[in-house]
Amino acid sequence: PPHAPRQEHLVPRTMPMTPPPSKRAASLATEQPSAKRPALPEEARAASLSDYERKRLSNIARNKEQLEVLGLDTNARLCTRPRASPKPRQPRGLLPDESRRSLRLEAQAPVRYAEDAFYHAASKLPPGTELDMPARRAPRAKRLVEPGAPAELPPPLPSEEEEAAKVAKARALYKEHFLRVRAATGGGRADLAAMSVLGEMGVRCCEGRDVGELPGMPPGSEFYNKAEMQVCGMHRKWLSGIDYMPATKKSEAIARAVVSSGGYEDDEDDGIELWYTGSGGNDLLSSRRQTGAQKLEKGNLALANNIASGVPVRLLRYVGEVAEERSYTKRLYVYDGLYKVTEYKYSVGARQHGVFKFKLVRCNGQPPLRENASAKLHQRLVDLARRDGTAGARPV
Repeated sequence: PPHAPRQEHLVPRTMPMTPPPSKRAASLATEQPSAKRPALPEEARAASLSDYERKRLSNIARNKEQLEVLGLDTNARLCTRPRASPKPRQPRGLLPDESRRSLRLEAQAPVRYAEDAFYHAASKLPPGTELDMPARRAPRAKRLVEPGAPAELPPPLPSEEEEAAKVAKARALYKEHFLRVRAATGGGRADLAAMSVLGEMGVRCCEGRDVGELPGMPPGSEFYNKAEMQVCGMHRKWLSGIDYMPATKKSEAIARAVVSSGGYEDDEDDGIELWYTGSGGNDLLSSRRQTGAQKLEKGNLALANNIASGVPVRLLRYVGEVAEERSYTKRLYVYDGLYKVTEYKYSVGARQHGVFKFKLVRCNGQPPLRENASAKLHQRLVDLARRDGTAGARPV
């Protein structure tokens, strides 16, 4: 009938519709598996080769004939290298005795690996089996000195009279070179130039004498700049105010000399006692004002260590500028003897920065401070520094 539905619309939507097979698939499905094709005869196969293939085969045949004439195997793989035989493994020996070098176990008994291995093996044997313990070889002693070589001992320190004579000679040489350089240059850093010349000459004073009094330089000795102090061994840091021995594996840093130059506003000095301001945070090259907080390191730490060790320090004070008749550098420092570091504190200074202050007390049994002591003149410089942030002319 004209209104009858088509059959394809009656197929449910859930069932997929498979496409009809192609003609190629139908032909392959109906084609029967054919038998193996017979091999072509040699002449027919040669006739089917191209010119390039025939030329290639002739070259291969000619090369094989040449290899046979040379006596070489034509079937060998010439491009491969023979594989090297593996190296035999070395047998593992017993561990040496005392092979452990841990500092944490230094105080404990050393580990005997050979004995442990022996007793471990003996524990696997039947009971009653007797074994001889292998004899242990004594460790070889370290040679401190080669056989036949003479023992090198440090030279003995010179006597105090000899050391005092060396100090006097060094000071005279320093003055001579200082005046010569200043006359040639018209000023400049003649102090450093003279110190460098004496160093090249090998002038050394008070070597091996670090703390305490030094020969030829009793309390009251006058010095004319810090470079001269370094040449004499009195104060061995021409730039820093605190001369100290750096820390080692066996000892802590220790201060040995202090120069109070009036460059810190927070110093308090009355001669016998001195509150010495530590190093750091000071604008020493211009205004001499405290511009930052100090840290407990380097010279400050060394001075703090002197409290526990009880080692006194040599104290030198900068007096100020004097006439050239008294000092050829027009500046004067005075060595006021040994002072003991008794305490230190950390406080806010005059410029509202944290500073370390060390209390130095003069040791007993020394000559008294002379009249017009350097302490009073030094306190005047400190007062000037507090007033306008300067301490007069900069000491050299």
